[in-house]
Amino acid sequence: MFSYYGSKTKLIHLYPAPIHDTIIEPFAGAAAYAMAHWQKQVILYDAYPKIAAVWQYLINATEADIMALPDLKPGDKVQTSS
Repeated sequence: MFSYYGSKTKLIHLYPAPIHDTIIEPFAGAAAYAMAHWQKQVILYDAYPKIAAVWQYLINATEADIMALPDLKPGDKVQTSS
């Protein structure tokens, strides 16, 4: 979904498949494990408010919301008022 420092993306093949119907990622970041097993019920937690806000947005966004996002290239910056 997005790049994040400490991501499990390159190691995901080493993790066992979930044995329960619910996956809880307590340090979600980019949620690589949950994204690999998206068919399960997923609960994401992250202490970093900006990451939590990104996931909250993505979970609730419509297709139109996503399609309206700017198409950034590596190194591009998004200016905000916060």
